[in-house]
Amino acid sequence: MDGRDALPSDYVKNARVVDWVQINLQYYQAVYNIITGAYPVTEEQAVELAALQFFSVFMSYDADKHQPGFFGNRSLLLFSSIIQSLDHRLVEFVPLRLLKNSSKRREQWETEILDAVATLTPPEHKDAGRLAYMRRVWDLEGWFGVTFFRGAQNQFANLPEDILIGVNEYGLSLYEIQGKVVATRFHLVEIFRWGYRPNTSFYFEVKVFKNNRS
Repeated sequence: MDGRDALPSDYVKNARVVDWVQINLQYYQAVYNIITGAYPVTEEQAVELAALQFFSVFMSYDADKHQPGFFGNRSLLLFSSIIQSLDHRLVEFVPLRLLKNSSKRREQWETEILDAVATLTPPEHKDAGRLAYMRRVWDLEGWFGVTFFRGAQNQFANLPEDILIGVNEYGLSLYEIQGKVVATRFHLVEIFRWGYRPNTSFYFEVKVFKNNRS
């Protein structure tokens, strides 16, 4: 191969391989998990995610058009089964739990979301907008890609007996059921043994390494 056939170094450095089909599948699953509360988020995180989702849905932002009240009745509903009891589209962007429990009025939510939208650079296309949304979701430590199981424990004095066990590619985490608060987590290299025992169902043993000693 001579120099004419070699790929430019800048091209190789900046090239990316993105499976847009997978990104779109992950996006719809993530939006569902966010707005249904499967992935618990704070009000600040909800506003940030809603602003990113805005571009994946509407693509462009117009300060004159997109004013509080924009998220009113719409014929297009992403998850109609969830929002039959409500008359506005805001629940497609913000977790229903937050809307019900927050002291904010609908107009306040819309104002904060649109203010956040105004600070963002519009994506080149919808898929790019969904990728930006997913990057933020991937940063939500302890949620994306986790499969949850209900369990009971009696080894950790600082945890309630009933817990959630979360398993993903990084290892195993224990969550408090209320609010899905991560109580403790164990990387795969810390899990010494796991398996099944009669009357126990599932168990695991961990080794915590300190100063190269187990």
